[in-house]
Amino acid sequence: MFRNTDQELKEKLAVDRRRYLEEERKKRIFDPKVRTMGIDKDGIERQIEEKQILKQMEEEREQFYDQYTLTNTKLANFYEKQQNQAKRRVQEGVNDFRLNNQKFETRREFDLNDPESLKKDRPARLGDYDPRLTISGGQIMHGEDLGYSDRVKAQKEQLKNWIEEQTLEKKLKQEKEELEKLLEEAKQFEIQQITFELQKKETQLRAQQERMRKEYNIEQAIEKKERERFMKEKEEIAKLEEIQNTLNDDFLNETFETTFNVTNPTRFKPDHFKSLRQDQYEEIERTRQMQLEESKAKKELEKTENQYWDTQRLLNSKLTLKAQREQERMKRQQARELFELHKQQAVEKEQKQKNINRAYENQVTEDFFNQFNTTSR
Repeated sequence: MFRNTDQELKEKLAVDRRRYLEEERKKRIFDPKVRTMGIDKDGIERQIEEKQILKQMEEEREQFYDQYTLTNTKLANFYEKQQNQAKRRVQEGVNDFRLNNQKFETRREFDLNDPESLKKDRPARLGDYDPRLTISGGQIMHGEDLGYSDRVKAQKEQLKNWIEEQTLEKKLKQEKEELEKLLEEAKQFEIQQITFELQKKETQLRAQQERMRKEYNIEQAIEKKERERFMKEKEEIAKLEEIQNTLNDDFLNETFETTFNVTNPTRFKPDHFKSLRQDQYEEIERTRQMQLEESKAKKELEKTENQYWDTQRLLNSKLTLKAQREQERMKRQQARELFELHKQQAVEKEQKQKNINRAYENQVTEDFFNQFNTTSR
């Protein structure tokens, strides 16, 4: 019984919570001060204008980087051209040196490839120490050295030529390294100069663009202000003219003298009225007053009915609240009874457990320990 009552209480609380959330949601949806109808036109127009400004800035940025990339490409092509020309000059110098100082006949191995080697070949006997002469030839006598001075002179000359060649090669190598170093320094200096010029031009271009933008904005502001002033003056003049025409126009003022027919003074000209005659206006006013009185009586009747139904709703609310309080009181009474029942059951359970423990209590004595180790089994 009590378990089902707790479940019903939980379900009721859940239903009340959902009803409360639904009422809060209705307040948010049906409140005209909170609800927004349609779209924010001004906000959308501002967003469109901001997007157009961002798009224009992005296009200017792309144009600037395109110009910057084109300039860098031209600079890179110029440097590459200068470098190729420098390499070409160095290669031409090397080729000239080879043609002038490294001829085919001045090589050390030229004697192996000389086409006139047979014409220049040594005779059968150059001297007493010619290795081609044999002992049995009888052409070498002990103690003779006819070619000693020539041999020594040739060796010295050959050594001198080798030293000169090495010195020349070393000097050429050093000059080549110095030339390459100078070319590299000139290239770096030229790159720095061009970079400085580009940065200077870029700064000047940005300053000029900023100055032109400010001048354009100032001109636009002045033009806008002048245009607004002109439109305001034009509007004021138009208003004054309209007021003057209204004051002087017989049709708009409904001048009574101009409404009579020339041939029949009892007839009126309907085209000289804006809408109706004075007696017609009076009839409309009487009808309007009657409608206002009927509407007032109808509102009084609705107000009386609303008060009656408000009284009925208030009475029903009080009865409902009273019933809810009575139900809550009964639930609290049931909860107290359930608590007392549980408390009584706990006391009975505790007393029962004590009785069981007392009935089955078994204390250990000396006889229990003396029964062990009395036999060998």
